[in-house]
Amino acid sequence: MKVLGVMMGLVVAAVAAFAPPVQAGRDGYIVRCESVGYRDNYCPIDTRGGVYVERNLGRTACIEGDNWGYDRNGIWVSDGCRADFAVPQGYSNGRGWEYGQGRGRPYRDDYNQHSGRGQRVICESHRDRYAYCGIGGIRNAELVRQYSSSSCVYRRSWGFDRGGVWVSQGCRAEFLVY
Repeated sequence: MKVLGVMMGLVVAAVAAFAPPVQAGRDGYIVRCESVGYRDNYCPIDTRGGVYVERNLGRTACIEGDNWGYDRNGIWVSDGCRADFAVPQGYSNGRGWEYGQGRGRPYRDDYNQHSGRGQRVICESHRDRYAYCGIGGIRNAELVRQYSSSSCVYRRSWGFDRGGVWVSQGCRAEFLVY
């Protein structure tokens, strides 16, 4: 079952365009950056306003500092991370490749006034199916923002274990894991 999921992900990734689309938003940009075939990729854009995962596109969870990060000139992805990244007040700078890691950045949650070490991950249940977003090394998880119209209820439609976050029953949400 896991092999089938990986194969489907690779097929979808192979069909996807290689150039990252950029969409202007009211407060910045949404940039699609993808690690196709688990290869490293760099998407040039001005990131001085910060970057966060707006929507995870694949089965591989995109975890900042692990398989994605950014420097002031762009976003890097690796190991199968495929996502739409929100770049507040950014613009494409059109510059060449430059690799920069953003590992171990502290997390600040403006909604719940939570701060400390952590990563944000988006996990989605499509067509009410169970989905597991493997992350590893989790001690706790909190729902930060719900994206679905279906309810996300702890232990009913979402939960976590040491290896990752799970969702079901149409729950689509962003989680803080630490």
